[in-house]
Amino acid sequence: MPKTPALELVPLDELLAASWERNPKLHDLDAIGASIWRFGFTAPVLFDTKTKRLVAGHGRVQSLVAGREDGRDPPKGIVLRDGVWCVPTVRLAFRSKGEAEAYVLADNQLTIAGGWDDAAVGEILRDLHASEVDVLSLGFSRDVLEKHGVIPLDETEAPDESGRLRQSFAVLIECADEQHQTDVIALATKKGWRCRAFS
Repeated sequence: MPKTPALELVPLDELLAASWERNPKLHDLDAIGASIWRFGFTAPVLFDTKTKRLVAGHGRVQSLVAGREDGRDPPKGIVLRDGVWCVPTVRLAFRSKGEAEAYVLADNQLTIAGGWDDAAVGEILRDLHASEVDVLSLGFSRDVLEKHGVIPLDETEAPDESGRLRQSFAVLIECADEQHQTDVIALATKKGWRCRAFS
């Protein structure tokens, strides 16, 4: 890779067309979009000049496209040039297609692998909530926010006037194997749905 990567403004549609076709990372586009329009577009996407593919920023690019199609104005950090949304982009040159694809995986997995300091997360969430800062659109599941006392228990689990729990409904999803079960739980958790694993 070059010692000094170049930062450029690249048309959004050009980046969308350069998306890595085998990128296995799933995205919560609604949550990403909410973050971008709240905080601005704060980090450039990464484009590999050898493969002519995007190697980081797929979810952000897709969220920008969705926002544009919904008629929204460009968020802070996106430049409008002659009606075209232009995205801050760093151009890199990986040694090979394999190295570029490996980076796509590493860029996502290394963040996930780090995990969270649960107690510290809870303290920060409670402090933000007490300061009337919106914490509902930070990407944390409802379970996490409930666990840390930031929001009350789901109303389907709160007792009614007689002290009995309100009625709730369940769906059973049969998974092919343990990995499939893990993937389904991850997807459901991102959506804020309550789920439990059975074996």
